[in-house]
Amino acid sequence: MTREPNFFLVGASRAGTTSLWQHLIEHPDIYMPTGAMAEKEPCHFCEVTPRWASAYRDRKRYLALFTQAGGRRAVGEGSTPYLVAPEVPGRIRATYPDAKVIVILRNPTDRAFSLYRYLCLIGAEWVSSFEKALDVEPSRMRDERFKYGNPLWYALYEYFHSGLYSSQIERYLSVFPREQVKIILFDDLEAEPLRVTRDVYTFLGVDPTFAPTIRKYNASEFPFSVKLQYLVAHDLDRSATGGFHPLKRRVFVANVRLGRFRRRGFNPDTRRRLCEAYRADVAKVSALINRPLDSWLAPHGSAVS
Repeated sequence: MTREPNFFLVGASRAGTTSLWQHLIEHPDIYMPTGAMAEKEPCHFCEVTPRWASAYRDRKRYLALFTQAGGRRAVGEGSTPYLVAPEVPGRIRATYPDAKVIVILRNPTDRAFSLYRYLCLIGAEWVSSFEKALDVEPSRMRDERFKYGNPLWYALYEYFHSGLYSSQIERYLSVFPREQVKIILFDDLEAEPLRVTRDVYTFLGVDPTFAPTIRKYNASEFPFSVKLQYLVAHDLDRSATGGFHPLKRRVFVANVRLGRFRRRGFNPDTRRRLCEAYRADVAKVSALINRPLDSWLAPHGSAVS
């Protein structure tokens, strides 16, 4: 029997999607592709496909990801670019009009800094400070060469703009009935992971009494040298196995370990500036989801990971 997805976990990136994804795949009546990043985030519905997922633009290959779903009730995938890419909601709706959509939102200021840290960790960012990365963001957004020639996917470098959630949510709510869209807050997932996960199980129509393993996934670290991490990650001298040359892998790991001794916190002035820049959009999001979000504008924020 050919199986196709009936739900989508669409982001936001660095908002607890990996943790929720892990809780979902543990459920015996839920199937999501696992394995390499391309299989976990196939991004089939994106117009500009991330480098890791280009093969899954092909529909036949995309559907092959779900061949092992068997008789499980909920079949889905989780591609965080789906929240930011404007063309995706309409494409999903046209293909799967009855699909359920799960969105996780995080304080956009903390999420922006966390996203920068993560890209630095994996060697995909070469700008050495968050403030400089924010400064170059507008020029990156205007640069067609950057859109298609960056190391990952262009919107991942839109640290500020990808946190303007109101238009992203409106795109989904404009094409899907409200009862097919589940919006979760990162703070709730962090504070009550079992309750929130079981609420998602109920939304997906599977046994809500199942208890997954609860732990934090995908916490980020920060390298000692951002530029070194980028150079090592993108050096073309690869081993026969397709991975890093062993020496380069050791440099990559050592750079992360050394970073633990060079703490780089979130500059309070930068945090305040971003909170103010997000203020109007946060008010729109609050109205859309009918939840107070005043804590998102607090200048002290929360621990960023």
